[in-house]
Amino acid sequence: MTLIVLCLHATQHYNKFSTFQVMIAVRPITLVMSKISYKDKVRIETLWKLGFGYQTIVPKFPEKGWKLCSVKALCKWADERGSATK
Repeated sequence: MTLIVLCLHATQHYNKFSTFQVMIAVRPITLVMSKISYKDKVRIETLWKLGFGYQTIVPKFPEKGWKLCSVKALCKWADERGSATK
């Protein structure tokens, strides 16, 4: 869920103290992630095994739109299971 601050305004009370009221709206955000193809999984796994880090792999392929957390999860999966494609 996302918390969005819509408006901040001051109100005056009878005792001359100012208080602030915050009007907020809560709405869910839908994240659209592209699926990582089989070839991309193999590419990421290979680079990972060659010693490249997450923050090195992601910027090398900006057109793919990979998120750092997705690449990290895939590399962790490859370490735990032996392969990112199984």
